[in-house]
Amino acid sequence: ALGFQFDGSVGGVTTDYMFNKTMRGGRNIETVEGKLGEARSADNDHAGDPNFQGIYVGDGVVVSNGTPVNFNSATGAIENYKDLQFASNKTTTHVQDFVSKYYNVSEANLMSKTFAKLREVTLTYSLPSSIFSKTFISKATVSLVGRNLLYFYKDKRFRDVDLDQYNSAAGTTVLQTPTTRRYGFNINITF
Repeated sequence: ALGFQFDGSVGGVTTDYMFNKTMRGGRNIETVEGKLGEARSADNDHAGDPNFQGIYVGDGVVVSNGTPVNFNSATGAIENYKDLQFASNKTTTHVQDFVSKYYNVSEANLMSKTFAKLREVTLTYSLPSSIFSKTFISKATVSLVGRNLLYFYKDKRFRDVDLDQYNSAAGTTVLQTPTTRRYGFNINITF
């Protein structure tokens, strides 16, 4: 007999605590690759130079017409958006300063809770009952079992993250460890 179990979830987001900590601590691979990696290398090359302001420019915009931004004190919404003019951000900074501040905001660490997984596959063989005709055993089966065999998630930064375990009311991953791929076998004997 062959049995399998698929599992998954569609929709929702959660804050990835480990992504937050590894980005802010400079231990995430993203902090040494691409724009961040290039800028981190420049920061290292100019360590100790008080005039070096960094070369990293974060994505986003700045208010370019000097108009102050008016926030609604209850909702935080910008009330004078139509009066503001924007330009691309051109402010340079050191990588560690940027990642320490940017990734300290929950929105920078959001991850989708949509995933699919092949949770379990079981292949079971029932031994012929004639083998046990002169014994006290009436039936026996042997099974090969594989768990967490395939995992589908669109954002490769979060591979091997088992989203089914994040049930925190706070909506964060906290410090759970990802599930591991496991293989085993079962022997069931009926007397």
